[in-house]
Amino acid sequence: MVCLGGDKMLLSWFTTDNRSHADRAKPEVAPIWQTGFARITDANVARWNGAWVCTSADGGESWQPPVKVPVTAPHGPIRLRSGALLYFGKVFGRNMDEFETGVGEIAVEVTGVGGEDCGFC
Repeated sequence: MVCLGGDKMLLSWFTTDNRSHADRAKPEVAPIWQTGFARITDANVARWNGAWVCTSADGGESWQPPVKVPVTAPHGPIRLRSGALLYFGKVFGRNMDEFETGVGEIAVEVTGVGGEDCGFC
């Protein structure tokens, strides 16, 4: 999460389809994982798999709908001294095997001051 100034905030996150990792669960938690995986549908994955951001203009009391973005990073975008946002991260979704092993494309986007002209806000 990053403060954009005043009460404006930006939250970033990513979601993946972890159903293929069911065999990695420790035996004591495998039943819990299976219960969760049973609720995941291909339609949900198609809709929600990816990297996302959403903004709030009231300090987090309410949020705009999520916007899908092409990159992801554990920290999300950062606010520069100028007030512009820098989002430097891995390109999400092209090759998830490479993504998980740390290999893959890197991309960057810089916005105007305060997030103006933001392609991901």
